[in-house]
Amino acid sequence: MTTSRRPRASLDRVEVLCATLNRTDLVGRDTGREAVRRDAAADELGDLLEAGSLEQADAERVVAVLVDAVTSQRDRVVQEAGLNALSHAVVRYRVPYALLGPIADVTAVLHPLELAYVPFILSATHESTARAVVERLLRHPDAEVRAEAAQAIDELDAVAAAGSDNTANSAARAGNSR
Repeated sequence: MTTSRRPRASLDRVEVLCATLNRTDLVGRDTGREAVRRDAAADELGDLLEAGSLEQADAERVVAVLVDAVTSQRDRVVQEAGLNALSHAVVRYRVPYALLGPIADVTAVLHPLELAYVPFILSATHESTARAVVERLLRHPDAEVRAEAAQAIDELDAVAAAGSDNTANSAARAGNSR
Protein backbone atom coordinates (compact mmCIF):
# COMPACT_ATOMS: atom_id res chain seq x y z
CA MET A 1 0.00 0.00 0.00
CA THR A 2 1.49 3.32 -1.02
CA THR A 3 0.97 6.47 0.96
CA SER A 4 0.71 9.99 -0.28
CA ARG A 5 3.40 12.47 0.66
CA ARG A 6 0.70 14.94 1.64
CA PRO A 7 -2.04 14.09 4.10
CA ARG A 8 -5.50 14.37 2.60
CA ALA A 9 -7.91 16.81 4.14
CA SER A 10 -10.98 15.51 5.87
CA LEU A 11 -13.82 15.91 3.39
CA ASP A 12 -16.20 16.37 6.32
CA ARG A 13 -14.19 19.44 7.41
CA VAL A 14 -14.15 20.74 3.83
CA GLU A 15 -17.96 20.38 3.69
CA VAL A 16 -18.36 22.36 6.93
CA LEU A 17 -16.08 25.13 5.64
CA CYS A 18 -17.89 25.30 2.31
CA ALA A 19 -21.26 25.40 4.05
CA THR A 20 -20.02 28.27 6.23
CA LEU A 21 -19.10 30.25 3.12
CA ASN A 22 -22.45 29.44 1.52
CA ARG A 23 -24.52 30.70 4.47
CA THR A 24 -27.43 32.76 3.22
CA ASP A 25 -29.56 32.83 6.37
CA LEU A 26 -27.95 35.96 7.76
CA VAL A 27 -31.04 38.15 8.04
CA GLY A 28 -31.47 39.11 11.68
CA ARG A 29 -28.05 37.87 12.68
CA ASP A 30 -24.93 39.76 13.70
CA THR A 31 -23.46 39.89 10.20
CA GLY A 32 -20.15 41.24 11.49
CA ARG A 33 -19.60 38.13 13.58
CA GLU A 34 -20.84 35.93 10.72
CA ALA A 35 -18.40 37.60 8.31
CA VAL A 36 -15.52 36.71 10.58
CA ARG A 37 -16.60 33.07 10.49
CA ARG A 38 -16.78 33.20 6.70
CA ASP A 39 -13.37 34.85 6.54
CA ALA A 40 -11.91 32.13 8.76
CA ALA A 41 -13.54 29.42 6.64
CA ALA A 42 -12.03 30.89 3.46
CA ASP A 43 -8.64 31.14 5.16
CA GLU A 44 -8.77 27.52 6.25
CA LEU A 45 -9.81 26.39 2.78
CA GLY A 46 -6.89 28.41 1.43
CA ASP A 47 -4.54 26.57 3.78
CA LEU A 48 -5.86 23.22 2.53
CA LEU A 49 -5.46 24.32 -1.09
CA GLU A 50 -1.95 25.68 -0.46
CA ALA A 51 -0.93 22.38 1.12
CA GLY A 52 -2.32 20.42 -1.82
CA SER A 53 -4.47 18.44 0.62
CA LEU A 54 -7.42 17.94 -1.71
CA GLU A 55 -7.99 15.71 -4.70
CA GLN A 56 -8.40 17.64 -7.97
CA ALA A 57 -12.19 17.22 -8.09
CA ASP A 58 -12.57 18.34 -4.46
CA ALA A 59 -10.28 21.31 -5.08
CA GLU A 60 -12.42 22.36 -8.04
CA ARG A 61 -15.55 22.14 -5.92
CA VAL A 62 -13.91 24.30 -3.24
CA VAL A 63 -12.80 26.77 -5.93
CA ALA A 64 -16.41 27.06 -7.11
CA VAL A 65 -17.56 27.82 -3.55
CA LEU A 66 -14.80 30.41 -3.11
CA VAL A 67 -15.63 32.08 -6.43
CA ASP A 68 -19.27 32.25 -5.37
CA ALA A 69 -18.26 33.81 -2.04
CA VAL A 70 -16.12 36.42 -3.80
CA THR A 71 -18.73 37.30 -6.39
CA SER A 72 -21.79 37.30 -4.13
CA GLN A 73 -20.30 39.06 -1.10
CA ARG A 74 -19.78 42.75 -0.66
CA ASP A 75 -17.85 42.20 2.55
CA ARG A 76 -14.25 43.05 1.69
CA VAL A 77 -12.82 40.80 4.40
CA VAL A 78 -14.61 37.77 2.96
CA GLN A 79 -13.68 38.76 -0.59
CA GLU A 80 -10.01 39.16 0.30
CA ALA A 81 -9.90 35.82 2.12
CA GLY A 82 -11.61 34.12 -0.81
CA LEU A 83 -9.27 35.67 -3.38
CA ASN A 84 -6.24 34.78 -1.27
CA ALA A 85 -7.45 31.18 -1.09
CA LEU A 86 -7.99 31.15 -4.86
CA SER A 87 -4.44 32.38 -5.39
CA HIS A 88 -3.25 29.30 -3.48
CA ALA A 89 -5.52 27.06 -5.51
CA VAL A 90 -4.13 28.16 -8.88
CA VAL A 91 -0.59 27.49 -7.72
CA ARG A 92 -1.29 23.92 -6.57
CA TYR A 93 -4.05 22.78 -8.91
CA ARG A 94 -4.94 23.06 -12.58
CA VAL A 95 -8.01 25.27 -12.36
CA PRO A 96 -9.87 25.94 -15.62
CA TYR A 97 -10.87 29.48 -16.54
CA ALA A 98 -14.50 28.37 -16.67
CA LEU A 99 -14.47 28.03 -12.86
CA LEU A 100 -12.69 31.33 -12.27
CA GLY A 101 -14.33 33.40 -15.00
CA PRO A 102 -17.16 34.80 -12.84
CA ILE A 103 -14.53 36.83 -10.99
CA ALA A 104 -14.07 38.87 -14.19
CA ASP A 105 -17.69 39.99 -13.85
CA VAL A 106 -17.07 41.71 -10.49
CA THR A 107 -13.79 43.48 -11.24
CA ALA A 108 -15.61 46.81 -11.50
CA VAL A 109 -16.88 46.57 -7.91
CA LEU A 110 -13.82 45.11 -6.20
CA HIS A 111 -11.68 47.40 -4.08
CA PRO A 112 -8.13 47.76 -5.47
CA LEU A 113 -6.65 45.76 -2.58
CA GLU A 114 -8.82 42.79 -3.52
CA LEU A 115 -8.65 43.46 -7.25
CA ALA A 116 -4.87 43.08 -7.17
CA TYR A 117 -5.35 39.30 -6.75
CA VAL A 118 -7.40 38.95 -9.93
CA PRO A 119 -4.72 39.21 -12.66
CA PHE A 120 -2.62 36.49 -11.04
CA ILE A 121 -5.58 34.20 -10.49
CA LEU A 122 -6.97 34.53 -14.01
CA SER A 123 -3.60 34.39 -15.80
CA ALA A 124 -2.69 31.24 -13.90
CA THR A 125 -5.19 29.40 -16.05
CA HIS A 126 -2.96 30.14 -19.06
CA GLU A 127 -6.11 30.50 -21.13
CA SER A 128 -6.37 33.26 -23.70
CA THR A 129 -9.80 34.24 -22.37
CA ALA A 130 -8.08 35.72 -19.30
CA ARG A 131 -6.05 38.12 -21.41
CA ALA A 132 -8.90 40.55 -22.22
CA VAL A 133 -9.80 40.93 -18.54
CA VAL A 134 -6.17 41.38 -17.49
CA GLU A 135 -5.53 43.90 -20.28
CA ARG A 136 -8.39 46.08 -19.00
CA LEU A 137 -6.68 46.12 -15.61
CA LEU A 138 -3.51 47.58 -17.17
CA ARG A 139 -5.43 50.88 -17.29
CA HIS A 140 -6.71 50.75 -13.72
CA PRO A 141 -6.05 53.87 -11.59
CA ASP A 142 -4.34 51.85 -8.83
CA ALA A 143 -0.60 51.25 -9.36
CA GLU A 144 -0.57 47.84 -7.63
CA VAL A 145 -3.41 46.57 -9.80
CA ARG A 146 -1.58 47.77 -12.93
CA ALA A 147 1.67 46.12 -11.77
CA GLU A 148 -0.10 42.80 -11.11
CA ALA A 149 -1.80 43.04 -14.51
CA ALA A 150 1.55 43.67 -16.23
CA GLN A 151 3.07 40.59 -14.55
CA ALA A 152 0.05 38.55 -15.57
CA ILE A 153 0.38 39.68 -19.20
CA ASP A 154 4.08 38.76 -19.09
CA GLU A 155 3.13 35.29 -17.90
CA LEU A 156 0.44 34.84 -20.53
CA ASP A 157 2.94 35.97 -23.20
CA ALA A 158 5.59 33.55 -21.89
CA VAL A 159 3.14 30.66 -21.97
CA ALA A 160 2.06 31.56 -25.49
CA ALA A 161 5.69 31.80 -26.62
CA ALA A 162 6.45 28.41 -25.09
CA GLY A 163 3.72 26.84 -27.18
CA SER A 164 0.92 27.02 -24.64
CA ASP A 165 2.37 24.44 -22.28
CA ASN A 166 -0.63 23.90 -20.02
CA THR A 167 0.93 21.32 -17.73
CA ALA A 168 1.15 23.55 -14.69
CA ASN A 169 -0.27 26.76 -13.34
CA SER A 170 1.85 29.72 -12.38
CA ALA A 171 4.76 27.93 -10.75
CA ALA A 172 7.16 30.67 -11.79
CA ARG A 173 5.11 33.30 -9.96
CA ALA A 174 4.16 31.06 -7.03
CA GLY A 175 6.54 32.97 -4.80
CA ASN A 176 4.80 36.20 -5.80
CA SER A 177 1.31 35.00 -4.94
CA ARG A 178 -0.26 36.80 -2.08
